[in-house]
Amino acid sequence: RFTLSVDAPAQPIAFTVTFHDEFGHTWTDTFEVEVASAGTALEIGHTELSGDSNGDGYLSPGETAEVEVWAKNSGTSKALGTWAELDEYSPHVTVDKCWASSKVYPCTGCSCADNPTLDINPGAEGGNVALGVRFTLSVDAPAQPIAFTVTFHDEFGHTWTDSFEVE
Repeated sequence: RFTLSVDAPAQPIAFTVTFHDEFGHTWTDTFEVEVASAGTALEIGHTELSGDSNGDGYLSPGETAEVEVWAKNSGTSKALGTWAELDEYSPHVTVDKCWASSKVYPCTGCSCADNPTLDINPGAEGGNVALGVRFTLSVDAPAQPIAFTVTFHDEFGHTWTDSFEVE
């Protein structure tokens, strides 16, 4: 059993094994293990805006709302132990809280590293919310889409960054 570094090059790893018997004979042989690039590719699957103050499904200046983000694995390998964090957002936004999976799992700041993680099959969306954000839009916000940037992580230390807008 061995652990491969996350930044190991995608090339074969050679091993040498020496066999010994009770008569003092030895034999040496080698073998290689192929190393392939990670086939996981996480991105935003979809987002849902809810809980806007006036309930019309649109974000207006001064409103508080929630947006939930689902991760999608557009790669060819299963994504293991994934979690998300909110990296950037408009200066017209004040973030009140973040959560993962459901509001039962609040995040520290807006990094959900300490929360339950998701395993996501290739070509599929995660079955739970990767990141939820409750925020308030300033009263002087311009009438334009509000951008958010999310970084997804997996248990091997890989990261993927994606953005979305709320209108």
